[in-house]
Amino acid sequence: KSNEEYESKQKEEINAKRILNTNPSLKLSDYAGFYEDELYGKAMIEFDGNDLKLILLPTEKLFVSKLEHWHFDTFQFKFKDEFLPRGFITFNFDSHRNILGFKIDLPNPDFDFNSMNFLKIKE
Repeated sequence: KSNEEYESKQKEEINAKRILNTNPSLKLSDYAGFYEDELYGKAMIEFDGNDLKLILLPTEKLFVSKLEHWHFDTFQFKFKDEFLPRGFITFNFDSHRNILGFKIDLPNPDFDFNSMNFLKIKE
């Protein structure tokens, strides 16, 4: 029960920090492409005409999720792994608004998603 209370409080704190009525900096299709973390490997952001999807390619059956706009250039997701909480990815840019990559914010004691730095692969 105390674990459920803790998770509920964490969720409330995160939701309270959300900035409403914002939009992504770019068209959703501009976020699509391949990205790579030096240690983890490749990821793909896919755009299907309506929504973005995050796919971590080395484990694509488990670490895949639709992305939902959270605020600014941050999107929330929920992987298929029921033991993982929802996570967030935030895109970063250069001074010309070209996407450099993204970081994952997903607390997990077994795997450090937060240390990953996915850089956009030039096409």
